[in-house]
Amino acid sequence: MRRWVVQVDVDAGGRPGMTSEEHAEINRLRAEVRRLEEDNKILRAVTVFFAGELDRADVALPTCFEERSTKAGTPPRAVQESSRRPRGRR
Repeated sequence: MRRWVVQVDVDAGGRPGMTSEEHAEINRLRAEVRRLEEDNKILRAVTVFFAGELDRADVALPTCFEERSTKAGTPPRAVQESSRRPRGRR
């Protein structure tokens, strides 16, 4: 109960400290940073995949794709073998 009274004083400007709005903004920004870091991880994996680092046809996509899909509640997409173009020598 005492903490609530102190927080009301902080929000009103009567005491120094982090207001409820500032605390909510920091939490929102932390969540956004986590999401952006996850997106960057996926983009790095995709870059490696499409840059030709994974030349073998039997190599699966990195696991981060599956993790992201299951977190979002949708099943991960499978790459069909018939959709892959054979890679020749360069």
